[in-house]
Amino acid sequence: MGRGSEFGIFAFTDSVFEITESVGRFELKVMRYSGARGTVIVPYWTENDTATESKDYEGARGELVFENNESEKFIDLFILEESSYEKDVSFKVHIGEPRLAPDDGLAAKIKEVEKKPVQDLTELDRILLLSKPRNGELTTAYVRIRESQEFKATVDKLVAKA
Repeated sequence: MGRGSEFGIFAFTDSVFEITESVGRFELKVMRYSGARGTVIVPYWTENDTATESKDYEGARGELVFENNESEKFIDLFILEESSYEKDVSFKVHIGEPRLAPDDGLAAKIKEVEKKPVQDLTELDRILLLSKPRNGELTTAYVRIRESQEFKATVDKLVAKA
């Protein structure tokens, strides 16, 4: 019984990721732990923190589709380079409630069970509800953008020469 969710528990691997703005594209990994059965859809979206969408990064929202037995997926994030010096800003990426793909046979069954009043749940219903996909601890990741060191070093040299 205590196996966790058969369909998986979804979370980021870390709560903070540091990248340089020259990276261009950054792939943020979402993991599926303790079970990888069925097709599960996980929504995601970005949110400004100290970084501004369209200025520091391209906003992203969509859905990751984990196929049966897939245990990791990546959210593609695009970092915009601008020449501000001493850059250190961050934005947030969230994952929402995972759900079984509608064509998964158990999806309909879980929906039915969820409609039942708690006192009417059978042992089997309970097991089914426990096995449904859910989120782990880390559902928000901060992506911290620093200015690239090479750029800083070049500017420092130019300033020193002047």
